[in-house]
Amino acid sequence: MATNNKYRGILFAYGAALALSLSFIFSKMALNELSMIQFGVCWFALGTLWNILYITIAGKTKEILRINKTEFIAILAVALLEAVASGLFYIAIKKVANPAIVAFIGSMGPVFVTILGIVFLKET
Repeated sequence: MATNNKYRGILFAYGAALALSLSFIFSKMALNELSMIQFGVCWFALGTLWNILYITIAGKTKEILRINKTEFIAILAVALLEAVASGLFYIAIKKVANPAIVAFIGSMGPVFVTILGIVFLKET
């Protein structure tokens, strides 16, 4: 059974890599047709819709109402950082001729996560 899960996990990883690769290509195509503002509104509106559907289908709507002020501030900070990151990412895709360059630079994310985790969270 563990071997079966291992192979399924590898297939999921390949699927995720393919989906991410396609998102670079399709984002570049969309940004060639739309302004950054139009694209951003569509991107975040769809993200909001997917989250609302997931929360509703999973029956987790009551959990949203139990968020306290400290948790809300933390979530807001993460959301703002994610919005800045997404915005810069799509601006980079629009400005750089080859989206593979943006994908390569973006794949340095785990290095930054590791360094910042050590610095801020004292993780080793």
